[in-house]
Amino acid sequence: MTSSLAKLGGLLLTSLVLLLGCANRPAQPVEAEVIRPVPQKLALVAVMEPPRLTIENRGSAWGVLAVPGFLIQRSIESGRADSLTQAMRAQGLHLGEEMTAALGEELMRLGYTVEVIRNVKRPKDDPESVVLESIETDADAIVTARYFGAGLYAGQFSTNYLPRLNVDIDVVSKADQSELHSHSIYYGADARERTDDQIPAAPQYAYASYDQVWDKQREVSEGFRLGVRQIAAQAARQLQKVGR
Repeated sequence: MTSSLAKLGGLLLTSLVLLLGCANRPAQPVEAEVIRPVPQKLALVAVMEPPRLTIENRGSAWGVLAVPGFLIQRSIESGRADSLTQAMRAQGLHLGEEMTAALGEELMRLGYTVEVIRNVKRPKDDPESVVLESIETDADAIVTARYFGAGLYAGQFSTNYLPRLNVDIDVVSKADQSELHSHSIYYGADARERTDDQIPAAPQYAYASYDQVWDKQREVSEGFRLGVRQIAAQAARQLQKVGR
């Protein structure tokens, strides 16, 4: 009996010591959850026009000639790219202006207030970048979009030229230039299936030869315009997730 009481007393004493130790231990700070602000007013930087459209055929017969064939093919494609660029501009296609307008419309349709910023400061050694600190606006966030691929592309195992529009979309806080959202969207040649970042082109915008491209200039420009609108709509939907 005495032995049992002694054991019980020892247990009580140990428990008391543990409780006192916990009470005296400083509380560990709880990390506060970082809540990103939900932007409502956006400053949309006008999208730059790609210097020129590109045209590339990875399955060209010139490829069997190794380096000489590559150089010949590159020269052919360079001339075709210049011709395609001029033809599309003659059709009234201006990808920078049209992406700016489409993005603005889609964002306003989703309830955002949008201010288009056209005069921005850009680094001389990187004219596609924007000096964010130089933008004067009372918007909550700044939206920039940049083409990193625009033209027609035929893959190594494909006989068809497909439209290619690849765009980076970035959203930063105006207050501190911290990144709120970043997304790349691929339309046409580099898209394999419909996802958040891939938009396949409709089959009617696939062309079996460059001659066919040249003969259907109006349709080709229509395919680019459709891609612009689809990219803008997808980008706006993705931006809705910021801060939510």
